[in-house]
Amino acid sequence: MATKQRGYVPVKLDKQRKFKFGMNAFCALEEKGYDLTAFETEGVKFKDIRALVWAGLLHEFKDDPEWTEEAAGELVDQADSILDVIKAATEAMSIALGTDVKQGKEGEPGK
Repeated sequence: MATKQRGYVPVKLDKQRKFKFGMNAFCALEEKGYDLTAFETEGVKFKDIRALVWAGLLHEFKDDPEWTEEAAGELVDQADSILDVIKAATEAMSIALGTDVKQGKEGEPGK
């Protein structure tokens, strides 16, 4: 369950962690060349998922120079289910952007 007022969404990787997508996470993705708007039209590849995990956990690893996309991929490998990781990352992005993942509409609560 997400802590919506703070934008955190828990995810079980190597241990319990929390995704959070704020301005810095979105800018970090753009700086690496990712275009979030292209995900809808071009689809999401596994490297995109890995980048989303990396960006969504930047707040937890902000002082770790070894926090890379490859390190994020290693954490995903420790999860019980890649699909669960994708769902948590998607929910965290939805909260940050103010959209409802389940309905795809701005400002409407999920059902």
